[in-house]
Amino acid sequence: MHVAITVTDGPAKGQQFTFDEPDRFLFGRTADAHISLPNDPYVSRQHFLLEISPPECKITDLQSKNGVFVNGIRYGGRKPPGFGIKQAPKHAKETLLNDGDEIIVGETHLRIQIQLDESRWNETVSYAPKRQKKRTVQCVRCGKDVTDEAGARGQVEGSEYICKTCRKKVASKPLDLLNKLLNEAVAKKDSSDAPVIEGYQIEEAIERGGMGMVYKAKKTGTETLVAIKTMLPSVATNPDNIRAFQREIDVNRQLKHPNIVQFLDHGRSQGLFYFVLEFIDGMNLGAFLENNGGSLPVAEAAPLMLGILDGLTYAHRAAIATRVSGKKSTTFTGIVHRDLKPQNVLLARRNHHWIPKLSDFGISKSFESAGLTNITAPGEVLGTPMYWPREQITHYKYLNPATDVFSIAAVFYEMLTGTWIRKGFQELLDDCALKGYTPVVSEYMSVIMNNPIIPIHEVNPDIPKPLASVIERALRETEIPHDKTQMRNILAKLRYPDAGAFREALIQAFEAAGISTTYPESEPITPEVPAKSSQPQPVSDATIMQTSITPTSSRQVALLVLDLEKSSEYIREVGDTHFSVLIGDIYKRVKSHPSASDLIFLKTTGDGFLAVFSKISAAFSLALSFLKTRVHHDAHIRLALHWGTVKIGPEGDVLGAEVHRAFRIENVQREDQIEPPEYVLPLPPSQRILATAPALQHLSPDAQTKFRPAGKFRLKGFDDTCELWVLQT
Repeated sequence: MHVAITVTDGPAKGQQFTFDEPDRFLFGRTADAHISLPNDPYVSRQHFLLEISPPECKITDLQSKNGVFVNGIRYGGRKPPGFGIKQAPKHAKETLLNDGDEIIVGETHLRIQIQLDESRWNETVSYAPKRQKKRTVQCVRCGKDVTDEAGARGQVEGSEYICKTCRKKVASKPLDLLNKLLNEAVAKKDSSDAPVIEGYQIEEAIERGGMGMVYKAKKTGTETLVAIKTMLPSVATNPDNIRAFQREIDVNRQLKHPNIVQFLDHGRSQGLFYFVLEFIDGMNLGAFLENNGGSLPVAEAAPLMLGILDGLTYAHRAAIATRVSGKKSTTFTGIVHRDLKPQNVLLARRNHHWIPKLSDFGISKSFESAGLTNITAPGEVLGTPMYWPREQITHYKYLNPATDVFSIAAVFYEMLTGTWIRKGFQELLDDCALKGYTPVVSEYMSVIMNNPIIPIHEVNPDIPKPLASVIERALRETEIPHDKTQMRNILAKLRYPDAGAFREALIQAFEAAGISTTYPESEPITPEVPAKSSQPQPVSDATIMQTSITPTSSRQVALLVLDLEKSSEYIREVGDTHFSVLIGDIYKRVKSHPSASDLIFLKTTGDGFLAVFSKISAAFSLALSFLKTRVHHDAHIRLALHWGTVKIGPEGDVLGAEVHRAFRIENVQREDQIEPPEYVLPLPPSQRILATAPALQHLSPDAQTKFRPAGKFRLKGFDDTCELWVLQT
């Protein structure tokens, strides 16, 4: 499968670009665009972006002045269209491209060719009419005809596809399928020569990510604990992209280092990929920072930073063997992580200290680069753009160790300041939450391209100057031409060539500042517990934390209830002190969130938090923040969103039946469901937002689409049933 782009007219006429694997293609005046036209007044600096995952190709206008024309229809553009110009419906700024489509920007004309069959690939690029479907595609799980749903990918010989209905079933209850596979003791070998996987007993879910679940498991017949990660392709797969994925995974399995989570095994069956990893009994760096108020003192951060770089240096310099064709093999040096972020740094407890271990080494990015993800899926952005340099978008295929240096420096920046390296990300996330959709690559790109790095010493003046200088060098960016060798040389001089060079510079900076780089024997690093006086304590009775409303007979408000799943068991397990910290962190999250400007009442009760807002959009934005980022790694949150009429008591308390209804909704269980229709998926026990019909009616249309029907439920103390909708992570 290939996508070809040929410039048929304009200053760059004759240029041709061919893509046989996922990539991104930037057009504009900037030097790091694939087609750079710095002197064309019609072209914006970043004009449009192509996201390519053969055979799919999507074009997005990047808020250009004049827009981009596809087959005579204008997409995007800040300038109003002139007379006779046909604008895309609803001012759309993106569209999927088909074989033979023409793109026009100013005098530049480009032609798209999409070819499925490599044997018929024409290097001179002929613009043949679109092929008719010849192959019937069936879902590998339920067997129904999914030819139309599978799209062009399904037409590739040997491809497999899981229909949307089956994907929803697996997504809602992935443990059922995983248990079925693992209990067979030996996974089925397939044409991709996946290794044999012995049986495991699943103990509990650890984490739900954007592409699957992670489970804690025990190897059958032993006490050995492992983590099992599952991933489900969102597109039709074929033997070529499965083999490509297997090759990358086999490469990553060769990494063996104390500061890297060990990759033990992997397998595939019934469309589901799963990976057996070393189990880390601890928490990720993101949760650790949250527990410590968002950042760490330099002295506490230093040993963690160097431990992380120990693992990354090993990966960047390791000798790796790979098979290139048949039994022929070759050796190359170094692996790039490509997705460094706090959540991919796990902390293991060893002798009263935290040992950092890099996780997810290449799994998610290998999944993407093998073409197993869907560029058309809203919000399907693999990785975390808050830690990306600009070349992660402009030079997607040619990332090198200096790219990892930038990303891990961005993580260190957050460790020391509690903030991201650029402005614009939080504003983007809040705006999208209010509008009810997930940001896409082009929106993240706009933030990255238009917001320079904030110097770390401006955010935290207490950071020693030598350390600030080293981190700021690691975060340098520039526009780089599309040449792989030039890119590596430019970035090596601009930043540090790899993690090892960065580590040496950090050691010198720490020594110059008089900071120890080893763990103090008498003062082990542990999560800091804030002073009791600054934290609201757990209470059995209601405690009003904020009220800014005048007593009145009644008014309509947005009600948001938040509680923990099995909160009583949680308190018994973690103790009152830990629970007090959790309550305090929830309170801080509510009060510091941008939606707090619309917060009119807040109280805590034995049944959870009640936050009352004047606007439903503000309540929804806050609720989404709890699903997006957990308050504590071990806290499982449930939320209920309702709109109704309440009474304001003489002391500013919010009273009435609708308040009780909201609390009952938050606590509903599957057994409260009344004869759910067949199409309704099981109710998730936690990490969910349940919304009532009045709440949905007051949300924006985009926000409404985020919810799916959950069915009708009995509510304790109410005679009438309540129809609910659910949004889950």
